[in-house]
Amino acid sequence: MIFLPYLHFFCLLAYAYLAVFVFNKNPKSILNRSYAILMTCFSIWNFAEIFPDNFDFANNTFKLFLNISSIGWISFPIALCYFSLAFTKKEDILKNIFFKVIILIPLFFIYKQWTNCLTIDPVKLHFGWGTNWSDTIWPYLFFTYYISFTILSIYFVYRYGKNAKKIFEKKQARIIVASVTISLVGGTIFDVVIPKLNIHEIPSLANVFLLFFTMAVVYAIIKYKFLSITPAVAENIFSSIEDFLFFADKEGIILKVNKVTLDSLKYKQSELEGKSVGMLFRNGSFENDLLKKITKGKIVKNCEVDFFTKNGKEIPVLFSSSPLKDEEGNESGNILIAHDITERKQTMRELLKAKERAEESDRLKTAFLTNMSHEIRTPMNGILGFAGLLKESDLTGEDQQKYIRIIEKSGARMLNIIHNIIDISKIESEQMEISFLETNVNEQIKFIYNFFEPEVEGKGIRFFFKNSLPAKEAIIQTDPEKIYAILTNLVKNAIKFTDEGSIEFGYEKKGEYLEFFVKDTGIGIPKDRQEAIFERFVQADISDINKYEGAGLGLSIAKAYVEMLGGKICLESEEGKGSIFYFTIPYNAEKLVKKLNMNFVSEDDDEGQIKNLKILIAEDDETSDLLITRMLKKISNEVLHAKTGVETIEVCRNHPDLDLVLMDIRMPTMGGYEATRQIRLFNKDVIIIAQTAYALMGDREKSIEAGCNDYISKPIDSTLLMELIQRHFEK
Repeated sequence: MIFLPYLHFFCLLAYAYLAVFVFNKNPKSILNRSYAILMTCFSIWNFAEIFPDNFDFANNTFKLFLNISSIGWISFPIALCYFSLAFTKKEDILKNIFFKVIILIPLFFIYKQWTNCLTIDPVKLHFGWGTNWSDTIWPYLFFTYYISFTILSIYFVYRYGKNAKKIFEKKQARIIVASVTISLVGGTIFDVVIPKLNIHEIPSLANVFLLFFTMAVVYAIIKYKFLSITPAVAENIFSSIEDFLFFADKEGIILKVNKVTLDSLKYKQSELEGKSVGMLFRNGSFENDLLKKITKGKIVKNCEVDFFTKNGKEIPVLFSSSPLKDEEGNESGNILIAHDITERKQTMRELLKAKERAEESDRLKTAFLTNMSHEIRTPMNGILGFAGLLKESDLTGEDQQKYIRIIEKSGARMLNIIHNIIDISKIESEQMEISFLETNVNEQIKFIYNFFEPEVEGKGIRFFFKNSLPAKEAIIQTDPEKIYAILTNLVKNAIKFTDEGSIEFGYEKKGEYLEFFVKDTGIGIPKDRQEAIFERFVQADISDINKYEGAGLGLSIAKAYVEMLGGKICLESEEGKGSIFYFTIPYNAEKLVKKLNMNFVSEDDDEGQIKNLKILIAEDDETSDLLITRMLKKISNEVLHAKTGVETIEVCRNHPDLDLVLMDIRMPTMGGYEATRQIRLFNKDVIIIAQTAYALMGDREKSIEAGCNDYISKPIDSTLLMELIQRHFEK
């Protein structure tokens, strides 16, 4: 029997290979780990049997090899029990403290083997080496341990297979029960009974009988995918899927879920596995029908349902399910997958809101354009109509003055509309700048009062203003133009919507802010409109808009200016009783300093103190040229004209004694900026004031950079023009 040591050596290598192979395929699987431990025990068991009979060992040397080998055959029953519990999915027993104590039993018997209490008297035989069992009680205790744990393992697998609902699980259990039983019976006969009968001619073959068990498991792996030797990859795929993923049986009982499901639904694995899929659904008729389809093995595709988390939160998902079939084509369960569509739902809601806002904006803009057409055509009708009437020869002087006042009022109304459109365009394009200057708020309040007083008194309305700070404390650092625009818009609205009663405006100091107010006894604002009126074009949405002129931009501009200055705007209003508008700006007090205020011109200024100027008007528009010439009549003794940039340069070169050039920015051939640069090459003293109809952000800076001394926008205010000229020539 010279072949036996080689057979044992083959078994040792085969068991070791299987142990490493199965373990490496899926180290996280309890079943794989338990099988690897069992194969390791089998491999060690063969160690003492691999030496042929021609190996000349001393008895003590073989005894050492035998003791090493005993680690395998003594640990085998516990390893088999561990494997059977893993196979039958009794992980709770494996975690029990009692089982952890039981697994210490092999250590006790290994100790007894190494102290010559189990196998003794190694003898060299014709097939190798043999041993005898000692005559003590320890071998019998070992036999009891060995047989009881082996039978217990067979019983676990047998009961599991008997109760299993899946055919492949029944077949797996039968293979294991049959192979372990054959190995147990054969091993007991050859390694226990025969040695006890003092028959030494027959070699120990128990570890060879284990080949039946090993080959049976290999067959189960190939035929029924018994061990998870490939799920190392499958498990990674299962865990990496970012959707909810479930495996359920035919009754809809959850068998396995992925990590995304547990994390998103806030459940523990034990709280879902073994429970019905229905626990995740709303208890409604649609969901009940869906659950019936799942349990009947029907395919479900892309159904929108709501999952419920452990804390009751709803998660909208796109749900699909499909039945799973075993190798024989029988339905064994279902795979369920659900995609979280929370973000998609939110995006759809936002898109719907955006669509509604766009439609509302489009409706308001359409109404705004309709109203704007009315607002522009109305003053144009007054200007063109009464300008035509002025041509009639039979007009009295009183009629002429009346028509002129109407034309002026219509022109001012149109100019206000244009200013509002330009301002709102600058605000929307973020091109509006803030210029902080020393500003006397008392003077601004007084100026606005004087400006509107005739109009208010003409309607028979009482008009008041309130300055709460003394003059020396009323000078602050802010943008006077923005303050003026805010107050003007609010007072205009108060006048527009008030037919009787009173209008009062002013300010009070509150902490680090000045709080301005405009109070009226007008028609008031409905509560559902009080936030909307600050939106652009909203006035165009008022049903009785035709009763009140205006483009619906004033309050939007006022709100933007207030926020740019670091304040807030709000209102109190009651329909039919009136409104109070409040806005705040930071109170940055400055010492009182005498300084020319460009925004307000004293009526007592003597324009005639600057006279006899030689002036060049560079302007290609005849109407503008005529108007400017008339404005400058009192301060000039000679006025020259140029219609292009090139012509302007030639006039300046031919008249080095020019005092003033009014330079239009946009002219044919050469623009005003380039013409100014050319003039500065040979005349650095002449005063050049840029004039433009653009009035956009940066025009003043571009003018100064080109070489101009100052800047004025069209339409030109004669008073402001005189003040600019006076400032540059009074020196």
